[in-house]
Amino acid sequence: MKYIIWIIVLGVMALVAYQYVNNSDSFNQPTNTQEVLVFFNENKPTEVVQVGVKRKVEASDDEAKLALRAVEKLLEGPTASEEKRGLLTAIPEGTVVHSVNVQNGVATVDFNEAFDFQVGGATLVTAIREQVEQTLRQFRSISFVKMTINGQREAVLEP
Repeated sequence: MKYIIWIIVLGVMALVAYQYVNNSDSFNQPTNTQEVLVFFNENKPTEVVQVGVKRKVEASDDEAKLALRAVEKLLEGPTASEEKRGLLTAIPEGTVVHSVNVQNGVATVDFNEAFDFQVGGATLVTAIREQVEQTLRQFRSISFVKMTINGQREAVLEP
């Protein structure tokens, strides 16, 4: 009799575990993601070219949120396999994005002070700007990009 009770208890526990796994959001539901492009640099003999690569981000109908997520992915830099293909980032290490706000076609991207600290030279500045601008201009609501530092001043980024 004891064995029958144990078999029933184990069977019920197995059924409960099975139901939990099959109904659990973390096990059964796919993550709601979408692809965005982030742009890295590829050095060519006479120029620096931006190359778009796909990244998955949390899906949203709000393009400002998607733009923020895209910039966050941009700041992660290229993967090891992308680096082997010759892609690199010009954005200074330690750069953090605080926010992306979009109004009337203008995206204002706010970074920390690392973004333009001791950055100079026409090629480097252009490469940084292009990476950020191309990453953001993929969104229909963005036609112009303005970059600020700690919400207080515009990023210099001048050669």
